[in-house]
Amino acid sequence: MRKHSIQTDLSKTEEQVMASRDCIGEDATELIGNTPMVYLRKIGRGFPGTIAAKVEYLNPACSVKDRIGLAMVQAAEDAGQVSYLYLFFSSCHICLL
Repeated sequence: MRKHSIQTDLSKTEEQVMASRDCIGEDATELIGNTPMVYLRKIGRGFPGTIAAKVEYLNPACSVKDRIGLAMVQAAEDAGQVSYLYLFFSSCHICLL
């Protein structure tokens, strides 16, 4: 089994770290729809083209349902159907209570 290590540069200031990030949202809703992707180079070796996968667990709610959940909440708020909302997030789903 190959061991992996994470290399970090602890000499950077917080401002330098924040400036180096691709996207920092004001809240979690700004991150929805920007699911990171990763190339699957080893799995795709020998195949024509490029294979990539979405890294769904890095979504704000760790779910593929982030977009529909946000749309449902916004529609309910716009229609005046909710005055408060409880959100329950888990690793595989979002429940709107």
